[in-house]
Amino acid sequence: MKYKPETFEENLSNIRWIQSNIYPIINHLTTRFNVIQDIYTNQHTYNQALHMGFINYNWNYEIAMADLAYSIYGFTNDIYNRIAYALDLINRDDVGRSIKNYDRDIKKLSQMELIGKQDKEDLLRFRLARNYGTHYGKVVFIDYIFRNVHSIYNVVGIINQLLSNYTINILEYKKFLEEQYSFIEDLKNNLEDYEIANYIAV
Repeated sequence: MKYKPETFEENLSNIRWIQSNIYPIINHLTTRFNVIQDIYTNQHTYNQALHMGFINYNWNYEIAMADLAYSIYGFTNDIYNRIAYALDLINRDDVGRSIKNYDRDIKKLSQMELIGKQDKEDLLRFRLARNYGTHYGKVVFIDYIFRNVHSIYNVVGIINQLLSNYTINILEYKKFLEEQYSFIEDLKNNLEDYEIANYIAV
């Protein structure tokens, strides 16, 4: 995601990216957790993973869990930012996006009766959970995301509808959406290059 997306096209691509990916990514992260637990608690699974090259003799449960925790936190923090910037664009007339008006924007959706009272309360806790995650402990934020993913998905759908009411430059929108997937491919290539270089250094 681009830092502080400014246009409707950028925000729409961010929101539609969430719609397409939030459930598959959460399922993938859950599977990763289950695999780590299985390798840690089951000697047969550990030996299989070792034999198949999924892990090496230096595999460490704490490192694997820390890596997973940071993956989850990065993903969930990104979701919050995408939603907050898109809401702020919809609800502001002046230039310059901010994630600081999230509470105001969620309350506005409630006043417009686009979200129910319980959804409003759950979604208002999103910012608090994100702040706790940043300053006090990532577990609070991760717990929030996994317990409230359906509310988050619903508000993403509402934002998508609101953004779609504006005149969208389809070519610009597609460009920003393609950039999101290009980033993932570039990151993969970069990590593969690092892995090769790291093995050579060893």
